[in-house]
Amino acid sequence: MQLFRICAILAAGLVSATGASAQSDPPTTNDIVQDARLIITSNKGEVRLWHHAPRVLVLTNNRKVWAEIERIRDILENAISAPYGDSLFGNVTTRPLPRAFGYGPQRLAMAMRKGGPSGHNVFVDLGDGQTHSVDLVIAVAPRPDIAVLNGLWGMTPNATRAQMSGGRARCFYASRSRGGVRLGAYVSIVANTGLAEDTAECLWEEILHAMGPLIDAKDTPFFTFDDRAGSSKFKRDNDVLLLRALYESGTAPGDGPEKAIARFQELLSQQ
Repeated sequence: MQLFRICAILAAGLVSATGASAQSDPPTTNDIVQDARLIITSNKGEVRLWHHAPRVLVLTNNRKVWAEIERIRDILENAISAPYGDSLFGNVTTRPLPRAFGYGPQRLAMAMRKGGPSGHNVFVDLGDGQTHSVDLVIAVAPRPDIAVLNGLWGMTPNATRAQMSGGRARCFYASRSRGGVRLGAYVSIVANTGLAEDTAECLWEEILHAMGPLIDAKDTPFFTFDDRAGSSKFKRDNDVLLLRALYESGTAPGDGPEKAIARFQELLSQQ
């Protein structure tokens, strides 16, 4: 019951972005600065950021995915100076899903619990005797496993159904916030073996979403925050500049976007 009350309180702070989401992304403004404003605020008048280095749990049996997430983390760590410490990310734990995951009488859980640096943890119990208290969960797995994890997170059945259909809809991110402070986030991507190009693109976009940018700008020519866009170096460079602006501008969680947008314009002028 306590977990239910916590999740109900946080529901107003839930943001999701995916091809499977019912949320309608606004169209591009065809202006890089105005697209940046849309992406980081979703017209809500505030930004939502971590105020500590988020601890990450990666759930996958795919070692190539592990390596790609480490590569993305290294790119962001090298580019961005976090205001809350030496590292943008906290500890990253990688682990495979249990062989019998989702079957049998095991206790399974993924829920918000009180505690942790932000006042809440994402508590994860996969039924194999190991439990985790983290901030960000990244799951990359075949459809059956992702469906179970989505249900544990609380993703709606309609959104999971759309994600199971494939295409870009198979990439999903959601976060829970209060007062602009990110309390927990979840990334899920349907994938089987290897590391297809579109899976790598999904990982990049959704991990960055989990760090700050709230939504996509449909058909934006400037960022990868668009479910139908490719992930060119030009767009990824702009993504990093936008995340730098969020964390290096002195913007606090819950602030308006003005400082971040001004810093973003400054960084663009330096290119």
